[in-house]
Amino acid sequence: MVESFLLVALIQHAFPEVTDENRKRVLFICYFFPPVGAGGVFRALKFAKYLPQFGWDPTVLTVKPMGAWVTDETLLEQVNCEIVSTGSFHPVGKFRKWKDEHPNASPVLKGCLKWFGETLPGKLMVPDTRAGWIPFAIAKALWLHMAKPYDLILTNSPPHSTHAIGLSLKKITGLPWIADFKDGWLHDPYRLPQSHLRERMESGMERCIARNVDHLITISRPLADYFKEICSSKVSIIPNGFDEEDFQANDSSKSPEVTIGYFGAIFGDRDPTNFLRGVERYVESHPNKEPRIIFVGPVDLPSRKKIKTFDHLDVEIIPYLPHHECLELMSSCHALVTLVGNDPRNDGVLTGKIFEYLRSGVPILATCPKDGALWKFLKPVQRAFTSAPENIKAIAEAVDHAISFSKKPDSSDLHPEMKNFERKNLTGKLADLFNLVTGKEKG
Repeated sequence: MVESFLLVALIQHAFPEVTDENRKRVLFICYFFPPVGAGGVFRALKFAKYLPQFGWDPTVLTVKPMGAWVTDETLLEQVNCEIVSTGSFHPVGKFRKWKDEHPNASPVLKGCLKWFGETLPGKLMVPDTRAGWIPFAIAKALWLHMAKPYDLILTNSPPHSTHAIGLSLKKITGLPWIADFKDGWLHDPYRLPQSHLRERMESGMERCIARNVDHLITISRPLADYFKEICSSKVSIIPNGFDEEDFQANDSSKSPEVTIGYFGAIFGDRDPTNFLRGVERYVESHPNKEPRIIFVGPVDLPSRKKIKTFDHLDVEIIPYLPHHECLELMSSCHALVTLVGNDPRNDGVLTGKIFEYLRSGVPILATCPKDGALWKFLKPVQRAFTSAPENIKAIAEAVDHAISFSKKPDSSDLHPEMKNFERKNLTGKLADLFNLVTGKEKG
């Protein structure tokens, strides 16, 4: 494969294609991209949307959706770039697709296939169960590069196997490579306990990637500090953000009944129990002011069971909605909730939805570790009310403050640095890094 690549590269060098010299090309490798929905795709989507405005034309290399929780075809309307999808060896996705198509299959058969389709791949596939995409992505990336060369490689995680693709392509092509860590790796709070051997293998992979990448970007100061300890290359922070264009046609009229909304997936330590206990305590002291509570987005089975134990409250789970409908519903709420657990690895969590919460102008209820990235970020915002995840009394007081604040005539104060979190401006910073790494800085 390497010999074929070198032969084609020599031919292209002898007969170069005529291109616009002011425009550069980036191969953007990300596993999760529309039509896959949910919050994890928006960072990659908005980078792809705005990079052309800064002189960089992206080709998005992604995987064909399989076993995804939700899809949102409307998101593809936001981008006008080449999107290339490949197949993948993904036994977990195949099992989940089979399970959805056979809801009445026997428990014995389901249990057997679950072991082969989920449990075994989870133990054997390193660094994650999406590693089966690596050979497909490398082959397609080389084919694309031979057809029309790129100036740069950008990889986005999770899953972290995408960075293994970037490392391989850098070694083969010699192209500069930037790795975007939207979440931590070994520092990920949702990472399950692993064997000692597995931990050593992944630790070695993490260090290898961090030390070979030309530049590493991540979303918050704690994560940047973590990577600086293992990374010989430069590390930059490009946080998540909001897209002003998404809010231009938004109907911001309030719901007639007091509504508290949570938007996004609920799983792992995003446990709604203590938040609902806080609401319960608020209702006990305000019996005539019971709010409606909505959870918008995918909720895993354990969390659904926990929510059902609060059926004496006005609680509703709403399936995933297209993004523009989510934003309208978000703006109609009287308070918006974000849940971050007490795991020490959550200190770097700064989710994408918090920026849309801020832009909506709605008061924010945040249960999160004190002095973590989210707590510090919300500190200067008057309409943001934070509490420790285990402090039921403080959560009840925060609910009271948020609802009261929402009734003020002018309650939509913004973060003092709000402009810096617009997706277009953040993509401009990314393009500046591209120019720096490729030596194509303007001027």
